[in-house]
Amino acid sequence: MKPFLPYTLLFLLLICCHHSFAKPYDYPVALSRQYAHYKLDKIQQRFLAIDGKADSLLTGFYSDEINRQLTYCATVHLDSLQKEIELDSLVDNNRKLGYLRGLGEMLDNFSSAYKSRKIRLSAFPEVVRSWEEAYTLDKNNQSIESLFGRLGSVTGNIFLKSVAFANNPTLAKAKSRVLLTYINEHPGKLWQTLNSNPDAPFVDSLIAVKAKTEPEKLYNYAQANNRLGKRIQQHKDPLVRLVSTLSADNSGRLYFPFLGLLSEGKITLDEIKKQVADTLGYYRLLVSTQITYASRMAKGDTPMAAKTLREMIHTKAVFPFVNSINGLHEMPANVRFKKVEKLTAQELYYILVSSEAEIYTSSYIGVYNRIWQRMGVPDADSLLASVSNDHYKKFLTMAANYNVLDDFLGRMNKDHAIALMTNFVDNLDNGNGDDLEDAVDVANSYASITNDTIKKLMLDQIAANYFKAVADSNERGTTIYHLEKMILESSDTANHINLTDSLGVLPVYDVANNYLKDSLGRIVLQMYFYGDGIGRGSFNQLNRMYSNKNWKRTPGPEWVQFTSLNTVTPFIIFANKPGFEEKNEDLLSQEHLNKWMTQNGYAPAITVHRGHSYYLNETIRQLSPSSKIIILGSCGAYHSLRDILEICPDAYLIGSKQTGFGAANVLIFSVMTEELKNGRDINWITYWKLLQKKIPKTGYDFNDYIPPYKNLGALFINAYHKARDRE
Repeated sequence: MKPFLPYTLLFLLLICCHHSFAKPYDYPVALSRQYAHYKLDKIQQRFLAIDGKADSLLTGFYSDEINRQLTYCATVHLDSLQKEIELDSLVDNNRKLGYLRGLGEMLDNFSSAYKSRKIRLSAFPEVVRSWEEAYTLDKNNQSIESLFGRLGSVTGNIFLKSVAFANNPTLAKAKSRVLLTYINEHPGKLWQTLNSNPDAPFVDSLIAVKAKTEPEKLYNYAQANNRLGKRIQQHKDPLVRLVSTLSADNSGRLYFPFLGLLSEGKITLDEIKKQVADTLGYYRLLVSTQITYASRMAKGDTPMAAKTLREMIHTKAVFPFVNSINGLHEMPANVRFKKVEKLTAQELYYILVSSEAEIYTSSYIGVYNRIWQRMGVPDADSLLASVSNDHYKKFLTMAANYNVLDDFLGRMNKDHAIALMTNFVDNLDNGNGDDLEDAVDVANSYASITNDTIKKLMLDQIAANYFKAVADSNERGTTIYHLEKMILESSDTANHINLTDSLGVLPVYDVANNYLKDSLGRIVLQMYFYGDGIGRGSFNQLNRMYSNKNWKRTPGPEWVQFTSLNTVTPFIIFANKPGFEEKNEDLLSQEHLNKWMTQNGYAPAITVHRGHSYYLNETIRQLSPSSKIIILGSCGAYHSLRDILEICPDAYLIGSKQTGFGAANVLIFSVMTEELKNGRDINWITYWKLLQKKIPKTGYDFNDYIPPYKNLGALFINAYHKARDRE
């Protein structure tokens, strides 16, 4: 006997071995295809275990009927398809092998899509029927393109990622159909998909269509040195060619905001070029274009590149103008505001509405007052009309936040003021998901209004919108207007509205001593100091306040710790040493203190920011989620509530809308510390009245500080998320 079996005999033995573990067939199976059948059987067994049970059933649903249908499809139907392929006399061996392999690949591809949650298990019978239809068309050499036009992209790709239909003459068209279906299903991924498939037959037509609605993205992809970029650059559509021309220019970003006017022939590149080098002239061109666009948009016409225009106005308002004013905050007004002296009332208006996140309180007030100085008649109606009412809600919100809304409304016709505030509270449910900006703005603005007529008008309109949302079965609108109504009404203590019971938020008017304690029964307060002169002075003041017999002082190289002695509630204060900001010593000491506190089990329940507004972002960045009361001592810190609530959604916030001053900041945390270490709870109304009595007459307005129970925007955000969680 030869030492090695012939390959043919070895192959036959392997087949027999495999077949001994396969299911029995009631039809003859050609020897050349037995291994293909065996592999398909194994894949079928693996597929039947997709429900977590390795048996012959699919039980992925609570419905027995659906489970029976799924099981039938995964067993009887698949077996009949397998038999049909094997016995079909019109299909040759190679094609049968391709179909058997393709059927198994379809099962594996479906499993992958199901496990990645791209398709439901209940879709399996329809997928199998569609595969059978494609098989019937393909074996008869017919087109499968129209079938793929009816399938979703997930099902289409389940079929295409197999060899079953690899030789169909319409396969390329079928793939294009599936790709186009995917784009229709995921419009947000259009450019990414085109970039990955630049040679698809529909690319040119989609580029031309999207040039009108998404010119910004077209501009970005036109700059790319790849196949899609070159296809855009070679496009013959006039608008696409214009965008390509701008994308190839080093200054193209500066011209792009005027794409709408350029495409309409209302301005030329040379006319824009004359203004690009002139900071004031370019900003004026941006503003005049925006006002023109705002008028068009009010009539339902959205010009091209409108978003880019708004973004460029923000950039050119902040960097040449707002940053200059902010940076000169300690200089006399004639020096500080020199940069904006030549701006018109309308141009100053856009400075404000474009710089909400950047502008300092004193900068805002200075620009706001200069708007009226630029107008012959300081009339609010005329101002809004001159900017086509553009961003008026943002202007009202900022006016409320800086306590000048009553002044603004007082500068217009009474009936117009009523109509304006009515519109202000309409359409709060526009947007999706957690887009709550308008609703939060209304809540914050309401807390700043002192005119009872306006407040009643807003409440009445909110109630009307609530009932309309209910009648229209508008769930989002119903939730938003219900919460808005409850929270605004709760700001009047005479209404005795308990938001804890009705909305599930924390008590609005009280914070319990026990709520602030850590697991060891202590209340921990952490202070952030910064390395300028005022920061070092404030830190020295803290040392003087708590270096006495009632406190144990534990100094360290980068921070100091004060521990209360013999108090009902153990109270611990941590404060970083400010050091020198030029060397980043303040930030390093904060970072090291945070790390040490975490490692040693000190979680702050109270966080205090002691520093200017331009340091506030650093404090927010380092906030501990354990913080339950957050005291912000800087100017305009109140306007950062959204960022803070992202980290500490249930926190009570105290901050100033305008100017923060040291005497108030010290009293806010020192009185609170005294109350809490003696075991007392904090009633915000009583506490606030106590502060008002103690605040010295310094020329600053303590009314700019907002107590937690009047922080309506924060309450709304918290209540909305609670409502969403319950739903």
